[in-house]
Amino acid sequence: MIPSTSRARLADIADELIPAAEGMPSASQVGVAQQQLEVVFASRPDLVEPLQRVLAVSFGGSAVEFLEALAQTDPPGHEALVLTILGGYYTSEHVAGLLGYPGQGATVVVPDVYPWYVDEGLLDVVLERGPIYRPTPVEGNEDAPRPG
Repeated sequence: MIPSTSRARLADIADELIPAAEGMPSASQVGVAQQQLEVVFASRPDLVEPLQRVLAVSFGGSAVEFLEALAQTDPPGHEALVLTILGGYYTSEHVAGLLGYPGQGATVVVPDVYPWYVDEGLLDVVLERGPIYRPTPVEGNEDAPRPG
């Protein structure tokens, strides 16, 4: 899907964005351009095409200069590149472990038990006030009925 030359370029760009520092690994050390790339693509297959496109662009400057230029010339490509790097880095089990992030877990909701903020009366003012909102204008049809 992504050729090895593009993966090497991705690793270089990723390491300039996320270098190893203060006990944390660099982006390439956790496999942002290897196994983590597959994790990102499994969740966001829409990133494959823009990532392939931006990695095919030749640029002689640093990765930071490339990203700055890309933000101006191809904002969707810039977003795909940055999201791929950050997503790959922070979904790494090694990084999550170093950050002390256990991952998302299920929360059991018991409908008969009120949350603490309801019992303490923190929402009483809102409940006494009642619902308030601003009507949303209907674009293109000013004669349409509006809520309220």
